Amino acid sequence: MSQSSTSKHPLTPRDPNTCTPATSTKDKPKPSATKKSKPTPKPDLEKLFDVSQIHLEGEEDGTVPVYDSCSDIRKKIRAFLRRDGVTQAAFLRALAKCRPGGESEGKPPISVSSFQMFMRQTGVAAGANSQVFYAAYVFFEKMRLRDGKGKTKRREEMERVWGDREDWRTGRRGFVDLGRWVLCKKDEVPVIDGYGMLHIEKKGR
Repeated sequence: MSQSSTSKHPLTPRDPNTCTPATSTKDKPKPSATKKSKPTPKPDLEKLFDVSQIHLEGEEDGTVPVYDSCSDIRKKIRAFLRRDGVTQAAFLRALAKCRPGGESEGKPPISVSSFQMFMRQTGVAAGANSQVFYAAYVFFEKMRLRDGKGKTKRREEMERVWGDREDWRTGRRGFVDLGRWVLCKKDEVPVIDGYGMLHIEKKGR
């Protein structure tokens, strides 16, 4: 009598004899709810640059009293250019409107090279004769008044130091470039303080 041979095979996942642990729906991680972030509103650049409704004394002939140093203005420019959407080109167009005569026909715009030259300079008085310096001061002063902001402590100090001093070349009051040619005695040196004011001091002080 022949014996029938049987072959043994390992159980597979489809084998009905395979035991699989029961899973509970409680054990399944719930999908995390994603919060939709609110879109960031775009800045109104046209409104930001528009200071035309503010008029300053001396605006027509370029004699608006200035109470910022060149270093102050460079600091304000760098901060302004970091604002969302603000470009150098748009800023220079805004400055051109703040010069005497504004954007009169035939008047050249403020060039990138003159702007960069002013921004590369250092010191409280370096660049005081630049049209960028004056136009930027007028622009920021108009923006301050438009936005209803008060004067900073630094601004009040500049007004106290410079008062009604007048540049005999331009007739402009306040901060001016007092020139670089100074006559001193052998034991004296010219010194410019933090407000841009020129002093003559003894050597070795």
